Amino acid sequence: GGFGKRLSFIGISDNNLGGLRAGRQFQSVYVALTAGLAGQANNMAGSVYSAGMTAAPNSANVRPVSVFMDNAITYTSPNFAGLQLQLQTGDTSSSASDAAAAVATSESGGSLTYTGVKNLTVAYGYATQAATATSAKTTQQALAANYNFGVAQAFANATKAKTQVVGVITRDQTAYEIGVRVPVTPVIGVWASGFTGTNNGTNQATITAATTTEAASAVAVGRFDMQGMQLGATYAMSKRTTAYAIFGQQSLKGKDLASGAKIAAEGYAVGVRHTF
Repeated sequence: GGFGKRLSFIGISDNNLGGLRAGRQFQSVYVALTAGLAGQANNMAGSVYSAGMTAAPNSANVRPVSVFMDNAITYTSPNFAGLQLQLQTGDTSSSASDAAAAVATSESGGSLTYTGVKNLTVAYGYATQAATATSAKTTQQALAANYNFGVAQAFANATKAKTQVVGVITRDQTAYEIGVRVPVTPVIGVWASGFTGTNNGTNQATITAATTTEAASAVAVGRFDMQGMQLGATYAMSKRTTAYAIFGQQSLKGKDLASGAKIAAEGYAVGVRHTF
């Protein structure tokens, strides 16, 4: 699991052969998704990337991708006329004691990123996960893009997440998000984004949370429509110091047996970021 819950890897790289890394790393599908997020994966409510402000049961978490992969081996190809390929695989196994059965997760995936046109980035990522303890199999996909027009930078992404447990599809989520970032002045920037989507998983009377194959990540399951929005602003106090403010909200509205059920999340944040 690395040193804590953050990145911890070693690797080698060559301009002609590409790079190879081993350790706790970002999922390739997560890296692809960030290309289409106006809020730059800030983890506040209001973006499809949001964890819904809490991982507790009945949270409004609809995040379609995993963020990290433990014990991962990742190969990143050289840049071929703007195209760059990434392939990834990883296996983890752990138990609470020598007598306890091991809990194992196998993961694999990759991404393809294109930057061959000026001011344009397009990325596609794919990942699969399989957990022995729950027999859960999860697939995650993200297609994302951004284009800088000069006066504004536009963002868009399309995501799909599907989880199957012993032949039953507990989650079948599709979501779309668009956003824009605008440099109002040389030191002030603003952004806005919104997402909409639906989940057609198991038809049940309530919208509940279920743990995915990524440890401690609970997402809402059931049948529901979802939507959210986010607003943000930044102020460059200097070349290395930036103040920011973010507001966002999102909601899940139940369908079919869960009609009338609703889970909502709302949050705001203010802060200062400094680069040392």
